[in-house]
This record gives sequence, structure tokens and C-alpha cells, in this order.
Amino acid sequence: MKISFEFEPHERGDIETFARAPDYKNALRELDEYLRAKLKHGELLEPAYDAYADTRQRLYEITEGLNVYE
Repeated sequence: MKISFEFEPHERGDIETFARAPDYKNALRELDEYLRAKLKHGELLEPAYDAYADTRQRLYEITEGLNVYE
């Protein structure tokens, strides 16, 4: 199957973003796994642990409803 798209030059950025969506989704998953590993195995002091936990929670809030983790 071959699919072709026609677009206006000013739409190029939007189309490139759309085409790279799987890369962005993967990057968010990798960031979540990194934060999870730090929290689970990082042997962190409380301030650092709290910072990682807060960052991971915020990541969940930002990506809620985007099906990033499916």
C-alpha cells in the first residue's frame, strides 16, 4: 500500500510532528521508566526522592488521557 499526502508549506511543522508522534510517545515512556528506576532502586535521600516522585506525578498529570502508557 502506498499513501501520499499533499500539504501547504506552512503545514510542514505540524506534519513532521504528527509523523514523529511514536518517537515522542517512546521518549515519554523512557522518561517514566527512568524516574521509576530512580525511585525504586536509586537509594535516594528524602529530598531527591521527593523531587523524582513529584516529577513522575507531574508527568502522569500532563500525559493523562493521551494513552502514552498503552
